[in-house]
Amino acid sequence: LRNSGTRRWDKGMDLLYHSGTNMLIGDPIYELPQVPPGGMVGPFVFDAKSPNKAGTFVMTFKVQGGFCYPYIRIIVKK
Repeated sequence: LRNSGTRRWDKGMDLLYHSGTNMLIGDPIYELPQVPPGGMVGPFVFDAKSPNKAGTFVMTFKVQGGFCYPYIRIIVKK
C-alpha cells in the first residue's frame, strides 16, 4: 500500500474491510504505522475463503478517513 499523496498518514490509522464480497474469515483490522508521502506499508496477511461459485469478485478495503480504497479482485473458474 503506497501513500501517493502529499500528506503523511498518522500512526494508528486503521485498514479495514469496506465493501464488496467479504471473503475474510473473522474481522481483521490492521493498524497502520506512520507512512510518509511516497512511503509504502505492507504486506498484509489475512485469512480468506473464495466464493464457491464461478465469477469475478471484488473486496474493497479502506484506510480510516476514507481517502484510500485498496481492493482485491479474484476470478473463480469452474
